[in-house]
Amino acid sequence: MTGILKVNTVQDADGNNIINENANTVTVGKAGDTVNSAGNLTSTTGTITTLGTTTLNATSINLNGAPFGPTTLPTVTSMVETSGGTSNIIPSTPTGCTITGTGFETGATVQMISTTGAIFNATSSTFVSATSITCSIDLAEGAYYCRVENTSGYAARSAATEITASNNPTWTTPAGSLGTFAGGATGTITTIVASSTDSPATLTMAEVSGTGLTGAGNANCQLSFATVGANTTGTISSSGGLGGAASSPTTYSFTIRATDGTPQSTDRTFTITTSYYTGSTGGAQFN
Repeated sequence: MTGILKVNTVQDADGNNIINENANTVTVGKAGDTVNSAGNLTSTTGTITTLGTTTLNATSINLNGAPFGPTTLPTVTSMVETSGGTSNIIPSTPTGCTITGTGFETGATVQMISTTGAIFNATSSTFVSATSITCSIDLAEGAYYCRVENTSGYAARSAATEITASNNPTWTTPAGSLGTFAGGATGTITTIVASSTDSPATLTMAEVSGTGLTGAGNANCQLSFATVGANTTGTISSSGGLGGAASSPTTYSFTIRATDGTPQSTDRTFTITTSYYTGSTGGAQFN
């Protein structure tokens, strides 16, 4: 007689469940047994538990009764510098970062992989949750992928570079006074210079924290910029007259931000002072 016998459970001679359909488990052997497999023990929806020493492809392992089954690989979604929430850090400077993803485990380690292939271990890493790890990194200049490896050996690398280590733009023009200029003057008034070794072609300049330079009621100037090599020159000019409607000497303070392509930025505060020709009998006078 041939046919198919369907049962919910199968037990060994000692009454231990070998197959338990209701629990969706398969238990191989009992404590102290040696279980040999020339191929793979595979579970696609449930778990397989070995209660002794298991030999898989001639390699002996002891799971001590721990089940193994479907494994969820970790994923790395993003990595940012913790205090500022950006992906840009200063080279050769210890920096705290936060990694977001899924499937992280206690004891997971972090590596940063340069686009050149160089690998750098995080100086420390702390498991926060299955979706978050904090770490400290100290990297040379460059762009880096993030790799997280669980204690199980399963690991994931970010699909794109997550961290860029690069220096901020630097100012060549000293902070402070740019000089004294005739009130009402038009055309180019003066220039300022900044540089970037990271992405000089995309260095920009803009006034921030007020309108001391560009406001019609202030210096009444315009700011343009152009890059040659690593240097970007900002030209301060006025089409409506320096100082606008003012008629007495005034010092205007303003802050200019130089931003590179990463984007990282550096601010610098300058002043421009106006003077006016008042005229007087017997001579000329500037105030």
